[in-house]
Amino acid sequence: MLCDVFEYVNLGYQMQETAMKWRLFMLNVKNLTVAYDDTPVFSDVAVQFNAGKITGIIGPNGAGKSTLIKGILDLIKVKKGTVDYDGKSMKSVQKQIAYVEQRKDLDLTFPIDVFDLVLTGTYGKLGLFKNPGKAEKQASRDALEQVSLTEFSKRQISNLSGGQLQRVFVARAIVQQADIIILDEPFVGIDLQSETAIMKILKQ
Repeated sequence: MLCDVFEYVNLGYQMQETAMKWRLFMLNVKNLTVAYDDTPVFSDVAVQFNAGKITGIIGPNGAGKSTLIKGILDLIKVKKGTVDYDGKSMKSVQKQIAYVEQRKDLDLTFPIDVFDLVLTGTYGKLGLFKNPGKAEKQASRDALEQVSLTEFSKRQISNLSGGQLQRVFVARAIVQQADIIILDEPFVGIDLQSETAIMKILKQ
């Protein structure tokens, strides 16, 4: 079973009378149950994720942490329960959520360099048949600078360390301009420097 869902860091937020305001969103999970062949992975999970906070899910291997994330994101079929984002279905707000899956689930043999991978984070808001322009390319360069990987922009992702690769996907999430960033096992197999850098970015 899942051990706990806990608030890792309360960053807080302040509403300001400016053109850019914090969105007060809430992700609601109600009585979520996932089962494989009628064998429950977890049952009746209920939790709320609020704006301005970093939240972590803990539990032993095989407890269902990744399955819970995929159930929340509507990537797998759930037996029962609901998930909504500000009262909207998850399918309707996919562009507002950035998901960084476990590295073991990634195809690192795909021939793409760091810059182009980060640039794919802009595709969701461009619309069909529209190519990234100067603004999207500059946003990708800025994101790479933010994660201290500018010099790796033309390197193939297969030639990155675990920590570097994780920072690349965080940069992709940044250019996506998502309201929510969900990271699955973000610190497994990465160096302390990368872990510290990722936490610093998320706190911003």
